[in-house]
Amino acid sequence: MSGKLAFVVFSATLGSAFQHGFHTGFVNIPDNMFLEWYDDIHKNRKTDSKLDIATIWSATLSAFGIGGFVGGLFVALLASSLGRKKALLCTNVFVFLGVAVMCLAPFSRSYEIFIVGRFLIGIGVGLNSGLCPIYLIEISQDHNRGAAGSSYNLMVSFGIFMSQILGLPSVLGSPSLWTVAIGVAALPSILQVILLVFCPESPKFLYIDQEDEDEAEESLSSLRCTWDIDNELDELREETNILTEAQDVTFCRLFNDQTIRSPLIICTVAMLGHQLCGSNAIFLYSCSIMDSLNFTERTQHYVTIGLGFTNFVITLASLILVEYLGRKSLILISFAGMTFTTLCLTISLVLLEKNEDLRASMAYAALVFLFLFIILFALGAGSIPWFLTPELHNHNARPMATAVVVTVGWLTNFIFSMTGIILY
Repeated sequence: MSGKLAFVVFSATLGSAFQHGFHTGFVNIPDNMFLEWYDDIHKNRKTDSKLDIATIWSATLSAFGIGGFVGGLFVALLASSLGRKKALLCTNVFVFLGVAVMCLAPFSRSYEIFIVGRFLIGIGVGLNSGLCPIYLIEISQDHNRGAAGSSYNLMVSFGIFMSQILGLPSVLGSPSLWTVAIGVAALPSILQVILLVFCPESPKFLYIDQEDEDEAEESLSSLRCTWDIDNELDELREETNILTEAQDVTFCRLFNDQTIRSPLIICTVAMLGHQLCGSNAIFLYSCSIMDSLNFTERTQHYVTIGLGFTNFVITLASLILVEYLGRKSLILISFAGMTFTTLCLTISLVLLEKNEDLRASMAYAALVFLFLFIILFALGAGSIPWFLTPELHNHNARPMATAVVVTVGWLTNFIFSMTGIILY
């Protein structure tokens, strides 16, 4: 991967994927602080109604997911009309609005405003989760496409890790400082707006959609740091000729055309596996899980940070493994391993409840299985589903197919966030 391509990948993921990870993980460690704040607001309203804290907290968590669902609906529209780079730039508007609204919540004494802020950021993240992988796949080459695509989840995992550190009560996860943490998290998006100015548009979008061969050639030469790009230009011409003869891809054709439907089903199943495997439970409720295992609050916090760091390191390693082992092998190893680990975790939790003598040892066994689960998740199931759709579909089908898979993913995330608190 050339230095320029690495710079563009970093710039594209910095604001988009970081926000995805940060706002997924930030509500985990300081959850009790937020719940106390909610209760305090309700008491000051001097109302006779009882606060249903479980419902309100579910709404807080799921607002991010339903925002992602709404954003996902417009991925194809923005990708095709504005282009990949400009669309990524525009999505930061929702991030800045969401941050501003959330930071107003303490001053307005309204947890509803905080929920609205998470919804707005969710819209931006939902858009980014489709737009960024499309951009990464289209600017990369065959030999580094897996690494470039996996970079999206690498920055997501970094965002989760940073949210866990900043969420510590001793850092910024306190009643008086949590708004500062939210503001600090907006800095990568500000930096992204600046850096993307120096990044080229997707050469495929320029050549195929805009029919601008000169701009596409300049974009390619910038990304490859050379003018020796004749082979790639020939591939673009060949792809354009094939797509010109093909029918336009509509929403209905996604499901009627078997050549598009088959990879779409594969990608949707992979995304559902990503959302339903249990990783969301860990990133949203790890402190609650640790509390049920009778670990101290301090231990809960540091175990959560350890899980986040493990997720980041293994995701970093997966950038190399995905090119050597391939997508299919890596994702199969990941899901099979998580299935076995989840079974072991379940057995340890059952023994913990049934046998008092084994309680302490089973609590630590459960902890080990949680770390093994995160390692296996980060190997493939964490990264591959996000870039698999734009990689498996041709240029005409790519935006629409990505929008469908991303929307399904965020809808699943929303449903889990709404119901997960019942379990944890």
